[in-house]
Amino acid sequence: MEMRTFIQEAVESLIQQNAYLPAFELINEVIATLETCYLEPADERSLLLIEDCYYLWKELLAEAPRAEKRQMFSWFVCQVDHTGASYSKNYSIKILKEEFQEKEFSSQKKKITKKRKKSVKKGEPHKKGQTHTDKQSKSIKKTTGSTLKNTDDTSKIENLKKRLLASDSIHFPTLEKLKNACPPETWPIIRNELFSALKYHKNVDRFYAAEGCYDLLWDYVKSTDSLIMVDRHFDILKNYCPKQLLQKYEFELRQNVANFATKLEYQKLGNQIEKMASLPNGLVTAKLLTKELREKYPRRKALTAEMKRIEPRLK
Repeated sequence: MEMRTFIQEAVESLIQQNAYLPAFELINEVIATLETCYLEPADERSLLLIEDCYYLWKELLAEAPRAEKRQMFSWFVCQVDHTGASYSKNYSIKILKEEFQEKEFSSQKKKITKKRKKSVKKGEPHKKGQTHTDKQSKSIKKTTGSTLKNTDDTSKIENLKKRLLASDSIHFPTLEKLKNACPPETWPIIRNELFSALKYHKNVDRFYAAEGCYDLLWDYVKSTDSLIMVDRHFDILKNYCPKQLLQKYEFELRQNVANFATKLEYQKLGNQIEKMASLPNGLVTAKLLTKELREKYPRRKALTAEMKRIEPRLK
């Protein structure tokens, strides 16, 4: 049995037995194992498994009594407050936003949102609207004639670059060390060299996003065959290229739904249609798509049930 199916069935079995906390602990253990075993779990199977865990969290929280839900809330808050950048942290932020709408959680959620906004504002390196070409042109003009004077620093930088290139997946702690080792006026040139050298590396999308080069990020995302990368960078891309993002959602959902068969897959479909509806002109597209899918697959009861669930929200 495939690992994804095994975990899904195990969690859903625990939910049916009202064993909500054991189900929650099982999901968390899967996430922790993936992040421990794979420093950068960028292969598609690992990403799909992590995404499954997110949807299992949602399913669990919809069923869990308030007392257990409070305990789960504390765990998600801890993930957001006390862990570095990770898949569990990113999904924890989404879960807190989407699944804890009760008034008793609002105060803590506001504190987390405020803290994140300060962090993003402090680390935002680029002005809105600049393209990668603009940034590259400006950085080259700015640094023409400049050289690295310190031999030790130059050697350190070259060694760090070699370490980055040696792997097929970008190691972000090494990348951060490299950025810190570079003089501010030199980093844009080295970064642009890395963009070329690392463009086929796994998780290069996170590099583009971190550096604010959204034109490169979109070029990468639109070339992928699924919506994994679209969902990961939705908050950025919905502002950068909403029209193209809507087209990507519509195309991929129509392509993929033919292969869906499980309740979890249809739940993902429903959530993605709701995301699509939040884009400019996306509401009409989402309504037409739900109608089309119900008419095209009338015998798929799980699909029909999911479309009925989301239709009242498409207003």
